[in-house]
Amino acid sequence: MLLSLLLLSLAMDPFEGLPNVAQQVPVAGKLESLSTPVEARAYLVKMKPGEVYDWVFKSFVKHHLYIPKVEHRAQLYSAPQLTGYDHPSRQSYTAIFKDNGDGTTTLIAGHADLSTGAWVHAADAARVMPAMPGATQVAQSSGEGNLTLTYLVKASPQEVEAFYADVFTQNGFTRDAQLRGWVKDGQLIELKHAGRGRDQRSVALIARPLPAALPGDEGPPR
Repeated sequence: MLLSLLLLSLAMDPFEGLPNVAQQVPVAGKLESLSTPVEARAYLVKMKPGEVYDWVFKSFVKHHLYIPKVEHRAQLYSAPQLTGYDHPSRQSYTAIFKDNGDGTTTLIAGHADLSTGAWVHAADAARVMPAMPGATQVAQSSGEGNLTLTYLVKASPQEVEAFYADVFTQNGFTRDAQLRGWVKDGQLIELKHAGRGRDQRSVALIARPLPAALPGDEGPPR
């Protein structure tokens, strides 16, 4: 039974059945999200961006994908974006909605297999971005080079901070007070957590490429 469910998850295509598609083409070039290959397709859809967004959102829900809360969703400056994550198979699906200005939308549909990448949760091994012991509702989402790990855990704020200080330090990351995160090899990881109920905390880790320095910006004085 479990194997059957896993095979169904791997065969999932939440973009199948998208209505009013005028054209579909593969996206050329090598795409990656934190060293994980991304398969992408482009759809020209005869619908407005909001209508396409609503259809994709409902499809993600129908396929039981985890959709991060609004405050944890990675977004582009140029176009709305939505990511859904299938936890059993660790497949991530991302949709980017570009308004063509003529009543049509270009939908970029991406699929990443996170089960084979290095950025996975702690159940597999001691990785760079593990969840704390006892974590529940662990989920990942990715898109446009960003990766978000979220979960709930019974821990104090001090315990959360101490756990990740130890993990990141052991993995060669350095705390950057100006960026308010941990940096290594051009990557920035931000740690955010807040109280949830009486004794739980909601934890979010957001990994993204370091922001490019502006011309003439040599950083803070030393």
